[in-house]
Amino acid sequence: MDAGAGLGPRLRGGRGVRDAGGANHLPGPQHDAGDPPLRLHGGRPGRHRERAGSRGRRRRGRHPDGPGRHLHPRRPGPQARVRIDRHRRRAAGAAGGPLRTSDGEARVRRLSRTRPELIGLAVVAAVVLIGLPTVTNQFFTFEFAKVAIFVTALIGLNLLTGYSGQISLGNGAFMAVGGYTTAILVQRTGIPYWTTIPVAGILAGVVGFLIGIPALRLTGVYLALATFALALSIPPVLNHFDTFTGGHGGIVMAPAMPPLGLDLSQEQWLYYLCSGIALVLFLFAWGIVRSRTGRAFMAIRDSETAAVASGISLAYYKTLAFGLSAAYAGVAGSLLAIATSYVNPDTFGLSLSLALLVGVVIGGLGLDFGAVLGSLLVVWLPYYAEKASGLQIGSLSFGGKPDIFYGALLILILFFAPHGAAGLVQRGWRWYLLRRTAARSPLPEPVVER
Repeated sequence: MDAGAGLGPRLRGGRGVRDAGGANHLPGPQHDAGDPPLRLHGGRPGRHRERAGSRGRRRRGRHPDGPGRHLHPRRPGPQARVRIDRHRRRAAGAAGGPLRTSDGEARVRRLSRTRPELIGLAVVAAVVLIGLPTVTNQFFTFEFAKVAIFVTALIGLNLLTGYSGQISLGNGAFMAVGGYTTAILVQRTGIPYWTTIPVAGILAGVVGFLIGIPALRLTGVYLALATFALALSIPPVLNHFDTFTGGHGGIVMAPAMPPLGLDLSQEQWLYYLCSGIALVLFLFAWGIVRSRTGRAFMAIRDSETAAVASGISLAYYKTLAFGLSAAYAGVAGSLLAIATSYVNPDTFGLSLSLALLVGVVIGGLGLDFGAVLGSLLVVWLPYYAEKASGLQIGSLSFGGKPDIFYGALLILILFFAPHGAAGLVQRGWRWYLLRRTAARSPLPEPVVER
């Protein structure tokens, strides 16, 4: 609305006339701005239609907002001074603690609470590991050496299948590469058998890395079938190149005796050798899983699309997982050749690859101690299945067929422990910690209402 409407030339009686629009006539807004006293509220201070004496004011004790809201104005007179806010002489005390505890801090607290139990378990495991050969006979000592060999192989398969999510039925073929590498080097060059172990692991790792490159296009069941074909093709290949491999007859090596004149039997030395290597490789894999590489493996296992979106190279980490798994299998194959002093194509047949897959599944995929428990089951279940196959429970009889009893045991284990033996142990450990924490924590005091 034009503020100048009705404010043009006026007659003596105060009656307004129409604005003639002379030469000095300006548009409405400019005309209004040219007369400062002109206001909609009649020139009074305050807002339009605001009653006199009702100007806006703030609550007592508050200061206006703005950069200088903490400053007091200087007062005139001889007693003038600047009043400033009174500040604390020292910083305020620290907070009593965070409102919510982060996952990392909670994990550290749980670890600090369980540290005595973990140290105790580690001490007991070390005592059992060292003293086991001194209280068992030669047969059981040798069988526990085989357990250590399978631990090494299953750690590698767990890295590939349990952590990176790639199913492999061909790790028996990588064990064959390691075993024949040791046998050929010892027979043809005469070098000490223990020096061939790293060579066998490196060569098998290179073969696994090369096989992992074409396997990048395969996932799931198709990858399992491709590695299954690899396991099937190894025995015929070894039989074909009989000049190096010995064909069906295989290669016979000298027994592995303790070096440096150690006062140990052959079985005891093999046990300590295989167990020591398995322990070192277990710690190495434990570090890999908790590193950036291990996190990349698990990201690929959970979702390849999300892993690529996060900047993870599928080609690099998938082939790396194949190479690491094959290297572990090569070391295990070398140890198996040293322990048995004999290799032939049937030693590394399809049954070995299937036994490795069964071991990593019933032990616990993606769990640290799954390889250890899976190796114990793979080695000792067939032994006790053969012992129990002659038993007859009522009308139930296995007719001296251990394979039936072995299969029944595997079904029962997977039924009661779907996440493997390590998953069952992990659940029992958590239950124990919860019970212990509940027993130690004080009960809350009752609230009495007045």
